[in-house]
Amino acid sequence: MIKRKPARLLGAIATAAACAIALAACGAKQDALSATGAKVVLLTVPYTNPPPNSDGSPAPAASPARHRLINSMITKAAYGRSNVTVVDIDKGVSPGGHYQAKVDGQVCRFDGIHFSLFCSKLLQPDVLSATRKLIDGS
Repeated sequence: MIKRKPARLLGAIATAAACAIALAACGAKQDALSATGAKVVLLTVPYTNPPPNSDGSPAPAASPARHRLINSMITKAAYGRSNVTVVDIDKGVSPGGHYQAKVDGQVCRFDGIHFSLFCSKLLQPDVLSATRKLIDGS
C-alpha cells in the first residue's frame, strides 16, 4: 500500500529550490524544442475552484497565491525565448480576476476546473492569434 501525503501539504510546499527546478525543467524542454525549430505557446493557469480536501480544508489549487506563483513561473520560463509566447487565458475565462463558474451567463467550468465547450471556444481566438503571430514572426 502506498501512503500519500495529504494534497494540501503537497500544494502548500513551494520552496525557491522547487521553483528553480521547475523553471529549469521547463526551460530545458523549450530549448529542446527550439533546437528543432519548433514554436511553443504556453497557456497560463486559470483561477480554479476545485472541491475541498476530504478534511474540508480548501484545495491548494484554489489558492490565488498558488495561481500567481505558477503563472509567474510560466512567464519567467518564456522570457527571452523568441520561439515562445505566453497566452493569458484568465482574460477569457476568469473575467474580473477571479474564478467564475459561468461567463456571459454560460457554464464555463462544470466542476470548478475543466472547461466546457463554451469556455474552450472563448479561448480559441486568443490562442490561435498568438500562435499565428509566433509562426509568422510578427
